[in-house]
Amino acid sequence: MKTVFQKRWFIILLSILIAILLLVSSLVYVFIDSFSNSSSSLKAVLFGEPEEVKTTRQANSDNSYPILEEEFPPYIEEMIAYEYLYEGEFPDFSTLNSNVYQRVNTSTLPEAVSNTLSQLTLAGLSLSVFNELTIQNINLSESSEYGYNVSVDFLNNTFSVSKNAAYWQTIPAGVLDKKDIPSDDSLIKTAEIFLQKYRIDLSQFGKPSVDRTSFNTQSAGFPDSIMVNFPLLVQGQEVWSMWGQPSGLSVSINLRSNEVDSFFGSGPQTQETSNKELVTDTTEILAIAKRGGLWDSIPSNPDKTYVSRLGTPELILAEHFQYEETTSASSILYVPALRFPVIETDPEAPSQRSFVIVPLTKDVVVQANPNTFPWMAPSEAP
Repeated sequence: MKTVFQKRWFIILLSILIAILLLVSSLVYVFIDSFSNSSSSLKAVLFGEPEEVKTTRQANSDNSYPILEEEFPPYIEEMIAYEYLYEGEFPDFSTLNSNVYQRVNTSTLPEAVSNTLSQLTLAGLSLSVFNELTIQNINLSESSEYGYNVSVDFLNNTFSVSKNAAYWQTIPAGVLDKKDIPSDDSLIKTAEIFLQKYRIDLSQFGKPSVDRTSFNTQSAGFPDSIMVNFPLLVQGQEVWSMWGQPSGLSVSINLRSNEVDSFFGSGPQTQETSNKELVTDTTEILAIAKRGGLWDSIPSNPDKTYVSRLGTPELILAEHFQYEETTSASSILYVPALRFPVIETDPEAPSQRSFVIVPLTKDVVVQANPNTFPWMAPSEAP
């Protein structure tokens, strides 16, 4: 005989009672919460008590904290434009050398090294099962006091050396003052002594210069390091980047310790020569110079425009990365260009530059779009 607790009707009745209790408790909770919010508004109306400032909370975070909306006023971005004007004479374009030089890398790793490594088993992976392995880059580290990390990229024919942070003492932080910055001669000497110590051949590079553009800002302090640049020489001409700095070998010097933080550059190379048509229309040259260079642009309807004036240009070679349309491959060209020095600028301008580079090779100028990165199709322009 079944007890009352085993009877079907008792189980159904008990389930109904539990459901009713849960429903009632939920309604009570909702009523209390809404009454609490409405009572706050009622108190404000009847007794003039101020309502609390609305806050926002970070979603899905148990450790979130209220953030006052007044703490974060809406950010309004100021549109700034830079213009560079030149009013002087131009060289006789009929006398300029129109040769374009394509870089051919000659830095290689001995085949015996690749063959030996391809027979090893590294990290549990047997390299011998792969065919025709070649080494594209290597990374090495000095495990000693004041050691450096060394990286060699055989694919792009470049190298870089930087401090191994595990073996260098940390220099105490603090704001640098103008009096803490060494002279250009002192910085260049530090770079040259260091490069000689590490047997870097400087015969293929031109006269070094110190890049102080990062100091021409309105910030309160100065950066911890400064760059000394050695321009590559091709057929006796200096090579510069399209952005206005020497291209070749760069040495970063720590301004607190007067030690070299890092240096990087390109490996040995030769060049293939071709002859290309030059841009001789001064109106077109001035338009590129005005916006600051080939890949720069002037925004429409800027809030503020800073105007600089340019001095007499010199003929140099500009480094241009030529990207293939059908593949991701690229090649490096050294093309004839004019280097305009910035001789007068607005000291209040947030960004400063020392030179403006204008390439003269027509193929390069025609293909360029200041609103498109070199590797993007024109239809992808932002």
